Amino acid sequence: MVSVYVDGEDKTHQISDWSIYWSDKYEALQLKCYFPSKKTYTRPLSNCCVSPTQELGGRLLIKPGSAIVTPIARATIYGERYAVVHYPNADKPYVFKMDGIGFGESTAMKDAPVFRYFTAVAQARQDRAAAQTDREIAANVVRQLGKLPASADTALQAYCTGRNGALAPGQGLIIRLD
Repeated sequence: MVSVYVDGEDKTHQISDWSIYWSDKYEALQLKCYFPSKKTYTRPLSNCCVSPTQELGGRLLIKPGSAIVTPIARATIYGERYAVVHYPNADKPYVFKMDGIGFGESTAMKDAPVFRYFTAVAQARQDRAAAQTDREIAANVVRQLGKLPASADTALQAYCTGRNGALAPGQGLIIRLD
């Protein structure tokens, strides 16, 4: 069960619903309470408490049905309904509904000797590039290697660690030729 406190007062049994969103006008997270009378009440989330609240740090944001995995600095999950996600080097947090996202653990893939070798080769190519264009291309490769999420569900993870993941039945085809 979720409890909602606004300015220190328990509003849980007075409200019919609640939501969290980012307000560009106030440049702050807001909690909006919905009452059975159809009236609403909005307060800064910093003046409110939603329980349970869970803090996550240094995880990967995963969107179901998408192959994109994004590293996050931290996330706060409110009432198992909303996640306020802070990305590295971003000022503004992002609000997601929990039914549209998931969180995964980062792996130690980037500490594996194979990944360190890839990074060292890319750095050496950048350091030894004679032409400016070649240096820029090599610098981009180094940058992109640094940005790769260390996700357990990737071929790169399997290659770098020398461990293949379990293959689910019916998931074995990469390409089908008819």
